[in-house]
Amino acid sequence: RESDITGIFDRSVLKINLLNISPNPTSDILHIQLNQNSKQNGTILIYSTSDSKLVKTVKVINQNEIDISVNNLISGIYILEFNNGSSKSSSKFVVEK
Repeated sequence: RESDITGIFDRSVLKINLLNISPNPTSDILHIQLNQNSKQNGTILIYSTSDSKLVKTVKVINQNEIDISVNNLISGIYILEFNNGSSKSSSKFVVEK
């Protein structure tokens, strides 16, 4: 049975992913492509999901593609967050050794 639903559309709930990461899973280098037409400034933070600790910080200065070495990270699931001051985007990735 179909039902009509009436409500308020809240645009703030929409989340636009500003980054693509590859390869995923990885063991050595993580390639990050920022989905913007112009080069970006901001910060990349990498968190461990096992204990929520910040494990790496990378400054992004006038770039839209970044390669980050993750060969010092142990096997596991991590969250990568990019923050350019006006928006944030995050994605999970896996390190396999």
